[in-house]
Amino acid sequence: MTRLVRLGMLAAIAVTGLGLPAVPAGAVAPLASPAAPAAPLVIGAYGFAESQILGELYAGVLRKAGQDVTIVTVGTRESMGPKLRSGKVQIVPEYIGSLAEYLNQRANGPTAVPVASNSLATTTRKARALAKAVGLSLLTPARAQNVNAFAVRSSFANENGISSLTDLARWSQSNDLRLAGPPECPERPFCQAGLERVYGLRVAQFVETDAGGPLTRQALTTGAADVGVIFSTDGSVVDLGLTVLADDLRLQNVDNLVPVMLANARTPAVVKALNRLSAALTTEDLVLLNKAVDLDRRSPKRVAAAYLAAKGLA
Repeated sequence: MTRLVRLGMLAAIAVTGLGLPAVPAGAVAPLASPAAPAAPLVIGAYGFAESQILGELYAGVLRKAGQDVTIVTVGTRESMGPKLRSGKVQIVPEYIGSLAEYLNQRANGPTAVPVASNSLATTTRKARALAKAVGLSLLTPARAQNVNAFAVRSSFANENGISSLTDLARWSQSNDLRLAGPPECPERPFCQAGLERVYGLRVAQFVETDAGGPLTRQALTTGAADVGVIFSTDGSVVDLGLTVLADDLRLQNVDNLVPVMLANARTPAVVKALNRLSAALTTEDLVLLNKAVDLDRRSPKRVAAAYLAAKGLA
C-alpha cells in the first residue's frame, strides 16, 4: 500500500466501489457542544506526506494573515475526533467526498444512501449540511483532489494517441488491454466494472497487483500491464514516465481537498486566507508537492514555504 490507505471507502463506512479514503479508518466524531477554540489556532494534520504538506500550507497562509498557528500530527480520524470535540484542534485538511460519506453514515446509519457523487457542487452542499449539524464548517473546496486514477506508460499514450479513458476504451475494442489493480477491482464500480459500464472498456486480462502501490507501478513500467490504478496526486508518475488519463466521463466521485474547521473558530480573516489557498491549489500542484517530499526527500515545511512564495501567498 502507499502512503494513503485507499482500498474501498473509509474502512469504518464501507460502501461500494474503490473509494478513496483520505486517511485511515475512523473520522470526526459528532460535536454536540464543541468547546471554545484554543489560542493559538491549531491545525490537525494526518500522518502521511500529503496531509503534512497541507497542514504546512494552511499554517503559512494563516500566519501571513496575522494568525498565531501551530500544527499537531494525528494518525487517524478516530484520534482527531476527541481533539476537535475538546477544541484543541480547530482546522483539519480533509477530502470532501470521503468526509461527506462518513458524516452521512454517522447521521443516517451504515446503509444510508450515498451523498457523494461526481458533482462537486452537490457533494459540497450535502456535506456542509451534515457538517453543520455536528458543529463543523466546510470552507471552499480546492480544485485539487486525490481520487482513483488510471495511468499508462507515456510512450504507450504517445504511440496510440491516448490521453483520456474514452481514448483507451476505443483502443481496447481492437487490442488486448491488460489492466493492473487490487484484487477487488474487477467487481468495483469505480474500477474495472465502472470502466466497462461507463466507458465500454474491454479488458482482455486483469493483472492483480495493489491499489496504486509499488506492484501496480512495477507492472506499468515493465510492460506487464497497459493501464493501472493509481492516485491522482501520486508524485512518482513523472519520474516513472507515466501519463494519467483524463476521466472525461466523470466515473469517479469527487474528493477535493477542503478546509474543515470548528464553526466557532471561523473568522473572516481565517476564511479569506484558506479560501485564497484553495483557489490556487490544483491537482498538478499536489503531484509536484508530493514528489518533492516523497521522492526528493525535502521536508513538508520547506516544500510548502516554497510553493506559497511562488504563488504570492506568503
